[in-house]
Amino acid sequence: MIARVNEIYTPINWDSGKEEGIDGRGKFQNMGFSIKEIKVLDRPNASDSHYNSYSKLWESERLLREFAFSEGSKDFCLVHLVTARTFKETATLGLAYLSHKTWDTAGGICSKPETFNGKIAYINVLLSTCFANSEQSTYPLITKEIDIVVAHEYGHAWGANHDPTIESTDPDVEECSPNDQDGGKYLMSPHAQMGYDQNNVLFSPCSRKAIREVLSSKWEVCFQEEMSSFCGNGIVEDGEECDNGVETDEHEVSCCDKFCRLYDGAKCSPLNHICCTATCQFQNSSHVCLPGDSLLCKADAVCNGFTGDCPPAPPVKDGQDCLEDGECSNGICLPFCERKSIGKKSCICEDLELSCRKCCRDQNGTCSPVPGFRYLRDGVKCSKGTCRDRKCINEVVDNVRNYFLSPFQSTGGLVVFLKTHVVGLAIILISIIFGAVYWIVRCNEYEYQNKDPSLRFRQIHVSADGVNQSSN
Repeated sequence: MIARVNEIYTPINWDSGKEEGIDGRGKFQNMGFSIKEIKVLDRPNASDSHYNSYSKLWESERLLREFAFSEGSKDFCLVHLVTARTFKETATLGLAYLSHKTWDTAGGICSKPETFNGKIAYINVLLSTCFANSEQSTYPLITKEIDIVVAHEYGHAWGANHDPTIESTDPDVEECSPNDQDGGKYLMSPHAQMGYDQNNVLFSPCSRKAIREVLSSKWEVCFQEEMSSFCGNGIVEDGEECDNGVETDEHEVSCCDKFCRLYDGAKCSPLNHICCTATCQFQNSSHVCLPGDSLLCKADAVCNGFTGDCPPAPPVKDGQDCLEDGECSNGICLPFCERKSIGKKSCICEDLELSCRKCCRDQNGTCSPVPGFRYLRDGVKCSKGTCRDRKCINEVVDNVRNYFLSPFQSTGGLVVFLKTHVVGLAIILISIIFGAVYWIVRCNEYEYQNKDPSLRFRQIHVSADGVNQSSN
């Protein structure tokens, strides 16, 4: 997953068009992510408040906060929770704290520590899930969707907010939220993208500008040269035979030493090789290392008996039905629109009324519903959110958090709060001034009425016989 996300990030020149401001530091290019540590939680925590509690249905914001208390760390640029949970907010697929170019505001990469209710937390954390929720059921996201969600949340952690969604003639806004004909929505759109359009895996000019500002401030602290291998991160890399990672069960037999070399007599490590036994030997050739899934066009993958790696899963028969009315072809599930009998490309209709219909793009580039009133199932992403009962409901993939503590707990937080809530504060201030003026006028008016009875209000009583007037 990280390698695929790096394919989105590393080609980008964040200094593009701004090379005159480099000042000898080198271009902001080939910048991505390396795994330093992997922690696998194989059993739930007994505490209901722990982020890995067993049965609790979490609100995503609360889960991210608890994760920050437990796992946020100054030893890492970012700490990422990968989960299979779904959330109370059914549209949420990920959540991250937004990074800022100023060091006094917490959130995102290399965030400073904050105190909340007496507890210290580093909020350089984010989360993503591999399951979506349609209220009636949950279902797994496909690989492309997961990659887009993760790349999106990393974008927040690097300083990119959501792209604008309003209709505007402002060229700066328009170029950051193009329509379907101009390549589709960019990666930082607030609405989850399916990956059908070329812009879905690209950063908009707005995002590039915001990220460049954060990188300019934090690159010396947050980034370092990539190492070819790092013994202790749980991944077998160049020059390593195995890698236990940093968290191992003390009762588990280890096949790997602290230098990432296999012990004498060990052929593999079950922590790194699926086709490896607990006694550090290769599994036999009848052992199924990865069960097949016909909906993904894959048959059972079986160990070969002479290596610890699980061979690629063989394909099922071509033409077999797969996910979302797709069709299997050479082990790949082709989307409905790409079935041989249709020969088009998948797309999402931009028209809100048609957005939850199954749509295909023809060779002329026109995206239109397929005949027969085929609808997308609940939970599938549409042009402005998520399909619910055949209607596109405006829901966002995440509610990016600027600051998870009270904004008044620090000067920096207060400044951010004032800047981001200026309209609401102006309305409140105007209301207070209006109320004060109103009461001054009413009090003066009441005083004058008491001094001169002729100035008192008069009530008008309407009856069947006519209108009667009487003094207050």
